[in-house]
Amino acid sequence: MSYSINPAEVSTTPAVSDARLDPSAKAEDTVRKRAVSQSQNDTVQVSQAAQAKSMAEQGESVSQIAANMGIPTDTVKTLLGVTEDATTAALAAVAAAAASATRTLSAMA
Repeated sequence: MSYSINPAEVSTTPAVSDARLDPSAKAEDTVRKRAVSQSQNDTVQVSQAAQAKSMAEQGESVSQIAANMGIPTDTVKTLLGVTEDATTAALAAVAAAAASATRTLSAMA
């Protein structure tokens, strides 16, 4: 992902003057043309990790981030530093609840 930066420049001076009327304006024209060209091409590259973290901070799920970025969910998890996936966490929670229920039933018997 890249972001374009367009500086707001207000100028009453034309971007290009008529160098035929004023030969000293040729160098000034060259500088202006370069400045205009550079301002139109300024971009900022954002790393995949920064992009994924930004999306996660905005509340997007791992699968949504993966779909939006066009990368596998495992890659998103790696970029975000997620070490345990949701399925493993859910299974661990179910196992803990089952163990607790078993203890409760055993105590009642």
